[in-house]
Order: sequence, then structure tokens, then C-alpha cells
Amino acid sequence: MTLNAWTNFLTDTELPAFARTVSDVTRISNDPEASAYKLSNAIAKDAAMAARLVKLANSPLFPSSHGNIQTVDRGVVLLGFDAVRDLAISLSVIEQVLRGQSRAALLEEMALAFHTATQAQTLARMAQDDVVAEIFVAGLLYRIGGLAALSSSDPRVNNYLAEKAEFGDDEAVQIARLEKRTFGCDMTQLSLRLAQHWSLGQVLQKALSSEPGQAGERIATGRRIAEVAMRRGWESNEIQQLLSRVARNMGLNLADMREKVHQSSDVAREMAVQFGATKVAPLIPETARAKAKRDKAERKAAAEASAAEAGDETALGEDGYPAGLLRPNPMLQLEMLGRMAELLNGKPDINRLLTTVVEGVHRGIGMDRTVFALLTTKKDAIAAKYVLTEVEERLQSSFRFSVRSEMNPLLAAVIMQRKAFWIHADSSPDERKLVRGPFAQFVGKGDFLIHPVLFTDKCIGFLYADRASSGRPIEASDEASFRQFIQQLSIGLRLISGG
Repeated sequence: MTLNAWTNFLTDTELPAFARTVSDVTRISNDPEASAYKLSNAIAKDAAMAARLVKLANSPLFPSSHGNIQTVDRGVVLLGFDAVRDLAISLSVIEQVLRGQSRAALLEEMALAFHTATQAQTLARMAQDDVVAEIFVAGLLYRIGGLAALSSSDPRVNNYLAEKAEFGDDEAVQIARLEKRTFGCDMTQLSLRLAQHWSLGQVLQKALSSEPGQAGERIATGRRIAEVAMRRGWESNEIQQLLSRVARNMGLNLADMREKVHQSSDVAREMAVQFGATKVAPLIPETARAKAKRDKAERKAAAEASAAEAGDETALGEDGYPAGLLRPNPMLQLEMLGRMAELLNGKPDINRLLTTVVEGVHRGIGMDRTVFALLTTKKDAIAAKYVLTEVEERLQSSFRFSVRSEMNPLLAAVIMQRKAFWIHADSSPDERKLVRGPFAQFVGKGDFLIHPVLFTDKCIGFLYADRASSGRPIEASDEASFRQFIQQLSIGLRLISGG
């Protein structure tokens, strides 16, 4: 069977459900007009996948500064389209592969995949590379050809495994020849073809190419660490020598790198469980010290969670409102403004810029609902593009209002006259009169902030934030912080437009 024939066989016969999922998710994520709701809605059709994706969004894969992500909608806003797309595709890969032929070699290869992914991400973090988030998924799917083939029902797979058993772990050249003789291609070639055919991301495709680049080197090194640790163990001379070489080549402190590499094996086991590959987790090597630390951390986390659960519903903060509400956090505001400033180096990505603004306003200033809304194609209505909310999970789909003055005069003033408003208890009667129509029912009687967003000197939408559910006032300091985020956003949009 040729390389093309294997690709078509795996796509059409062995993994058709996966191929459809990839096609749907990729089509939506590549549509510049698609909203976060559209992508999350496509994922939410598979309840099990959606639940696992939310868990992964709160895992060590992503910075803890993203806060607690409870819905797919929120994950798209905080992590971005690409990250959620990659997670969804990875979950679908693992699910479909696990449904295939149950072979010990498949479980072992999957264990190596999870371990490779976490080790590659750890090395990238230590080296302060640019693709830390993307490298996990690329590492996980680095041997997608092998995973797909080993899960296949094709009888040649068993013959291949029988012959492969006669080779040692260090006879890679002979194994590659066996792969070509059996399948008509080696697994690296098949992995690259599948990555291209299924659009599995540029980081992965480059890592599998003849010029793998920096990310490819991290993944290959992570794979080697995973292989030696699995075959020889963490206490072996082979793994110690390998880590020494890696630390020397990367200019890292050996003791520090060894500690983080050991911790990564623990993270890999956790990731396998969260991806639904529970049989795989025990195959990933774990150091005795890491196991002891994990057990201690789990006991501590369980105790803290129980204490928090017992007290959060009735505890009040110093301001007299429930303690669990988001509150202004000046340090987090500075962090988010700094993150926006970093995005402005070069030509910023508009989606990352907008999601960072929404997160900064919502979590940094402490809002109940934060929305970036975009004008529809006909320019007669406004609809939510990115949403963060502490109370209403359906806000993404329900936030749609006419901008005609007779329907919603305040929105018409924001869009047509480019006016910003801070509506509060002491607002003028003239401003209060504008808050009527369907939008008035949405905002209620609470305070809110709304500011037009301009791109190429045209109003494309607005940023909105309120504390409607908690009834807390929006203070002058909150309004000033809101304007800071708007100013930083405006700078970024001007850079993108070339203005």
C-alpha cells in the first residue's frame, strides 16, 4: 500500500468520525467571521469531549492566570480559537485511536506520546520559546501515523509487530526499513502526510518536515527522554547521561532541568487521564519523589477545596458582597496590560488582542459580565463575539441587539456617534433617557460601561462591562481602568490597520 493509499484508508475506513470532527472544527476556526459561540457550539455537540476540554483548559497545559474556566465558551475567549481547536482535535484523535484495536504496543506508543508532549513543553518553557502552548499538541501527535496504524484492523500490523519484536530499542534504522517494507512508508512519512491531510497545525507539520526547526528539536528531544525513561527507568545511567547532554546543549542548569523533567512525567500521567486514556497513565514512568509530592499536593488540594466549598456560599468580603465575586485586582490589570504591550511588538494578532482585553477588563477590574460585540454584516445589529460572565452561560448566543435609534438609542449613539458611556447612579437624566428598548431590559438598573471600538477609522463594535448580577457600583477608579484597556486596544488596532 502506498503513502496516499494508507492516508485514504485511515481517513475513510479506520477513523472517519475523527476526519469529520477535524473538518468541522478546522472550518469554523479558520472562518474570520465565526464567533466563539459557533466554535464552542460545534464542540459541545459531543458532551464528553466538551467536559474533557474544560478540564484540560484548567490543567497545567495553560497558565494559571487564566483563572477557572467552567465552559467551552469561556475557554475559547481566554485561550483563543487555535488552542481550543487543537485541544478538540487532540481529544478526538485519542478517542478514535482508543476505539481501535486494543494492542499493548498501541498503549505503549500512546504513553510515549503523552510523555513526549509534556517533556517537549517543559523544555520549551525552560528555553523561553515562543510556541510553548502549541508544542504540547504537536508533541502529542508527533507519531500520529504510528498511533493510527497500530489502532488499525489491517492484518499487516500484527505481522509488523511480530517482526519488530526481534529488534532492539536502539535499532531505529532497521525498524524504519521494516516499516517501509510492511506499510510502503515509514511512520514519520505517514505522520507528516496525515498532519497535512487533516490540517493538524503548522508547528506539527514543520516538526515532521526535513527542516524541523526549534520546536521540532524540542519535540525530538522530549521523545528521546520519554523513550529512555520508559525503557531504562529514571535511576538508570542512560537517562542521567541523556539529561546531562540536553542540559549542556541548551545551556540549562542540570539540577533544575532534572527536577522539572521529573515533574513532567507526573503531568503526563495526569494528562493521559484527562484525555480519557486511563489505561495509558500507569505506563508513564514516575519517580518516587514525584509520586510522594503528588500525593501530598492532592491531599492538600482536597482539604482546601472542602474548606472553600463549606464557606464560600455564606462568606462576605469587606465590601459586604459575597466573597466569591471578582474584585478589582491592580496587579492583574498591570499583568494584562503588559501582556497586551507584548502583543503590540510587531504586528499583533487581532483575536488575541481582543480576548486579552476582555479578560483584562473582566478579571482585572472585577466585572460580572464583559462583552466584545461586533457589528453584523448588514450593520443594523450588534452581536457578541467574545464573552466572559460569572452567571449566564447562554449570554454568548442571546447578546444580539438592533442599533437603530428607535429601538436602542444608547447603542445607536455608541455606534453612529462613537460615544462612550459610564452609566451609574449619578448619571445625568439625558444619559439615563437613552437607556431604553430591549437593551434596557438586558442591563437592568445597575451600573455599566460601554465604549465604541474603531478599526480603520470605522466603528466595528463596542466593549461592554457591568456588575448587574451582583448589584455592585462601578467606581471612578474602575472606569479609569476600563479606559486604559480601551486605549491599549486602540493602539493595537491602529498597528494592525497600518494607520
